[in-house]
Amino acid sequence: MVTKVTKKPDGGYYAIKGFAYQIDKAILELLDTKKSEAEIFIENIQDIDSESFVMQIKYKETQKFSNSKIKEPVIQLIDEFLNNKNESKKYYLYCFFKDRNATDTGSLSLEELNKILGKKSNQYEDEDKNSFLENFKLDFSPSFQEQFDEVIKKIGTLFNSSNHEESIFYYSQIDYQIRKIILNNPNPQSRKCNKKEIIEIVKKNKEIIFNSSFQQYLGKEAYLKFISSKFQSPIKNQENCFLFGHIEDSKDLSIQSLLEELITGYFKKAQWDIKPLVFIFQDKEKANTVKKHFIGKQLFFNDGYESIEFNQKAFLREPLKHRTMLKEKPSDSLENISFKARIISLESIQGTSDFNYTPDRLYLFDCDIDKVSPQSLSKGNTTNIQGLNTLDIKNLFISKKGV
Repeated sequence: MVTKVTKKPDGGYYAIKGFAYQIDKAILELLDTKKSEAEIFIENIQDIDSESFVMQIKYKETQKFSNSKIKEPVIQLIDEFLNNKNESKKYYLYCFFKDRNATDTGSLSLEELNKILGKKSNQYEDEDKNSFLENFKLDFSPSFQEQFDEVIKKIGTLFNSSNHEESIFYYSQIDYQIRKIILNNPNPQSRKCNKKEIIEIVKKNKEIIFNSSFQQYLGKEAYLKFISSKFQSPIKNQENCFLFGHIEDSKDLSIQSLLEELITGYFKKAQWDIKPLVFIFQDKEKANTVKKHFIGKQLFFNDGYESIEFNQKAFLREPLKHRTMLKEKPSDSLENISFKARIISLESIQGTSDFNYTPDRLYLFDCDIDKVSPQSLSKGNTTNIQGLNTLDIKNLFISKKGV
């Protein structure tokens, strides 16, 4: 069983956790729908809605229940009911309080509703309130962990997962896609998904995603183990590209030292058909820091004359390799390769309209793939990893013997 981390967090933690709770509920609704193409909207007119229901979600992990704490969402649901005038729709308040069980669920009487509304009860006619109550249910929900376990179980059943870890992996794909739908669509009516799309996301499985929010569920150690179990190492005779966002340096390992170690390991026992590694940085200053470090270490690189005027052909040219006539191993001779890495800022690539480079493997570290251009970069196999520092990344490659 996977146990989510318990710690003494601040208000921001609970806000993030509440958002994750809402997404998990949206996944449950998607998985439970009988019509695979029926749209579920997230953060549209309410937290979750469809053609058949409207739902408000409140997650209050540290609070005890009181009528005042559900007053606002109940009012929002009543107003939506009266504006919609569709009595075939059901309205739900799905909420968690630490002193209520999921079995404490059901319909409300008019008297109970008036207590919740307080002074605002007089703003609504009894006839309207009664009509609303016929379509309303107060749903005290399971805990964060219990709901998460239910999501994983349903995913395992739907995709016939061979083990619990596989179900978690599928969950990470679905969770990531739903977050993208919410965050990348300013228009609320575009924040929608259906069961068919969810199934296709998992089956397509071209982009391997390790979402940093997963650390809240698994803990850091289990998260790293989970990534390692699914991680695909670079193949030395193919194009391997690393795109870095805002990676945190660990206490004892800078990004420049990390990349130096990656290159050293990568060229160990190298064969003649080895391809240089490609490092792309969203932060131009970070790219320059790495370049300066490499110059000091006499690690030759190609940046396509970025600091003068970026030249795509120069950047993508093949390195010169010194073939010795002596009885040396290829890896020895390849120490004299004209460059072992390409280093560039994302800004320079994006400023080149006709740039066309598609790596066989793209490794994204704390980058949003939807904001990466040109799109040719992400047409190959993509591994999208979030929440690792430099030492974590080093250990990941060492554990997989990828470099």
